[in-house]
Amino acid sequence: MDQMAPRLVGNPAHTFNAVSDYDPTGVGKKDSDGNGIADGCEIEKIIFAIAYTNVDGQPGFDESAGDLLIAKLVDESGDGVPGSGDAIKTNSYPTDFVFSQFGAFEVPSHTLTGCDISALPQAIVCFATINSILENFKFTDGLSPAREEYRDGALSDLIDSRSTGFSDFIQADADSPSGPDTPVNTSRNSPTDDGFLEVDLLYNP
Repeated sequence: MDQMAPRLVGNPAHTFNAVSDYDPTGVGKKDSDGNGIADGCEIEKIIFAIAYTNVDGQPGFDESAGDLLIAKLVDESGDGVPGSGDAIKTNSYPTDFVFSQFGAFEVPSHTLTGCDISALPQAIVCFATINSILENFKFTDGLSPAREEYRDGALSDLIDSRSTGFSDFIQADADSPSGPDTPVNTSRNSPTDDGFLEVDLLYNP
């Protein structure tokens, strides 16, 4: 628990019991994700990969500076390796290349059955069984061709190409695993590193 966070009164284990409360703000009677730990006492989990819209134009994801999360691969299992029991957490996605408008993913989390890290340091591909269908989620910061990509199942794909002759894509289909709420299918030729999609692969085996 962060030392700056308010402490839980009479509940040193920080478990959610609907009785103990934070001191002094009184906001502790919540367990938003249902894991039995009171909000504010969560241990920060490792992020293996992240896709985001780089609003502030500076390297790295900085939510406080306005950057917007698209999706991230989180070490929910706590074993330090991308794989079964980990999760894809989703948020929003740009619907145009100048990121003036955004859609939202209506399914915010997926528990994974496994990940393929054999393509590192260029890509991580993860899998989840959703409605009896094996879906894949892909984070790419690749070199051949040079591109950044976040794929949400077979029907939604964001690609920022950095190679001449290859296109940028924003494709969002409501039937994708994360349920994007605004359908998009647009492309353009722009062989530069553009801010609508940034992908950072943070896992180093």
